[in-house]
Amino acid sequence: MTCRCTSDIKSIVKDADVYFFSVPDDALPAIIDEMPANDGLWVHTSGSVSLRVFRGYAKRYGVIYPLQTFSKQRSIDFSRIPLLIEANSTDDRELLNRIAACLSDRVINMTSNKRKHLHLAAVFACNFSNHLYAIASDILKKQRIDWHLLQSLIDETAGKLYAMTPVEAQTGPAIRNDKAIMERHLSMLEDEQIRQLYALLSKNIQVRHKIKKEQS
Repeated sequence: MTCRCTSDIKSIVKDADVYFFSVPDDALPAIIDEMPANDGLWVHTSGSVSLRVFRGYAKRYGVIYPLQTFSKQRSIDFSRIPLLIEANSTDDRELLNRIAACLSDRVINMTSNKRKHLHLAAVFACNFSNHLYAIASDILKKQRIDWHLLQSLIDETAGKLYAMTPVEAQTGPAIRNDKAIMERHLSMLEDEQIRQLYALLSKNIQVRHKIKKEQS
């Protein structure tokens, strides 16, 4: 099996069996519009873009979405990454299943609607949590405290989720309704947006766990 990659749409051959579109979501429609017509299976790798983006441009199309965050500096064991697949025909869905099974031990059929909700959840679980790590790092940097001191805490927080639900694993001053600590933390935060974020997250934790404000 031969697999080529290119960023020049003019160099794309017209006799390939499968075409993978691994581009930013907002660039996908324009690239599809410029894609030369062919009989191959067109496949995008987005979590939030519908399968229907190919409709009217190709007869055969599908999706293989790898549920993972990627960085050039890190290598990843692809066999552990969930691959979410979808196709507009049974035959091509089976083909994508076979292709995905060569890459990962976790291949799951999922509709566009469910996949976009999975992507939304992934933004909260990955992108937003990483942003909170960045805020934590900034707080420590101002005090010349080593950011890596938090790593064992982060590892244990994530490790709990193999045996517990996120709701069961929740700890901290908000769930304890420790008002003195929360007020002290708010007074320590100089950035108004970060202060509002702390207050909003704390409130949302309490709402989820049905903690009343008057509780002591």
